[in-house]
Amino acid sequence: MDLKLEVLISTSIRRRKPWPRFCWLGREKEGVFLLDDNRISEIHLISGRTKKKIPKLQPLLQAVVTMSPSQNGMWLGGLLLSGGLFLWNKDNDFLKMISTVPDVQQLVSSIKVDSVRSGAGSESAVHLSLQVSDDARRLFLANVMGQVFLWECTAPLELNTPQDGKIPGRWSHISSPENIQLPNSTDKEACAHSVFAKNQ
Repeated sequence: MDLKLEVLISTSIRRRKPWPRFCWLGREKEGVFLLDDNRISEIHLISGRTKKKIPKLQPLLQAVVTMSPSQNGMWLGGLLLSGGLFLWNKDNDFLKMISTVPDVQQLVSSIKVDSVRSGAGSESAVHLSLQVSDDARRLFLANVMGQVFLWECTAPLELNTPQDGKIPGRWSHISSPENIQLPNSTDKEACAHSVFAKNQ
């Protein structure tokens, strides 16, 4: 089998600090976004220019620990320093907020303490995995030490209303088996990743 590939667009980004990730966001008004733990810019592929400010997200960025898109590109989720989360819908440009619980607050606080001790800044967020389901009804938050939390929306209809606001939901703390040895905070090469699987 022969597979022929053709480069349609090539662009160059001139920036001193590199972007570790990029993703597609949106379906009707899709765009390519460059992501860091607490930075986001939309890139125009033809010119290579970036739109540095997303009005809805701009007030939150200084308080963001990490961000992650849903697999289908419909939603962008973010974890805040307060332990709360946000969900941003690119197509409709509305922002939904999720309240935290003490256990999640403690998880974020421990990351901030480790960050200060190591002088790593936001780089410590690589030890966190934030996963957003395609319909944004579930968010999965985990770190390499085995702390796992699942948030589930209890009012799905409110996710699609055009108004910004808080979304009700419930948090679950998922415990790992005691006989499994997990990494600790000193394991620099450890990472956490998660995937939502749907059974037909």
